[in-house]
Amino acid sequence: MSCILVTDAEEHLVGLIARCLSARGHQVLSTHSASEAIRSTQNMVIDLMILDVLTCAREGIEACRALETHAMLHHIPVLFLTYPDEERHAQAPLFNVEEGNYLARPFDIEELDGRVAALLKGSMQAPPMTPEDVLRVGPLSLDPRTFKVNAGGESVLLTPREFDLLRYLIEHAGEVVSSETLLQDAWKTPAYAEGPEVVRWHIRNLRSKIDRSAGRSIQIIQTVTRHGYIIPEEISDG
Repeated sequence: MSCILVTDAEEHLVGLIARCLSARGHQVLSTHSASEAIRSTQNMVIDLMILDVLTCAREGIEACRALETHAMLHHIPVLFLTYPDEERHAQAPLFNVEEGNYLARPFDIEELDGRVAALLKGSMQAPPMTPEDVLRVGPLSLDPRTFKVNAGGESVLLTPREFDLLRYLIEHAGEVVSSETLLQDAWKTPAYAEGPEVVRWHIRNLRSKIDRSAGRSIQIIQTVTRHGYIIPEEISDG
């Protein structure tokens, strides 16, 4: 089952698409603005996004540029819903939309279903992993290209924010990293926009996943009081 995020200002259309895709066994999330869609991708594992071009344009191009610049979001296939008239349809190139990644209104629901199936199939054809591409420390391994995480031989499913946190901590194994640094460097978020409590919440969720999968009673991500978090370079079995 794939998780599909549908974003369109027209609630009726969103509901129609959601019902049709749900009937085909997909999990469907719906939003009505581009910024809301981007926020949803931070805390959910999304397999495909369906976005209305005008909804994105009304909020500005930058909202959707996050899809191209974010480490874990740019790989998500996007199907843009465009319009038949030239002025609206011309907005598609602003988002680097390839030929198979847009669908002009009005469209047949079977055509939508076929396009969704093709995009999901294409996204699953990831290049093979090679040892030099994988980040490793202790029982953890993380592939920055395929976004696969393994803890103690078990595959771990992380949200984009959790993935970014773990990647940054592994890349800086042996270093104490502050909440402010994680906000600014791992998430590219100004420190004033979100506080350390947000980092603590995601760290707690991340720990519960990787420690449980690795079968450890000692936390892999350790807290250094008043300073931040660290993954030791050498992690003993425990």
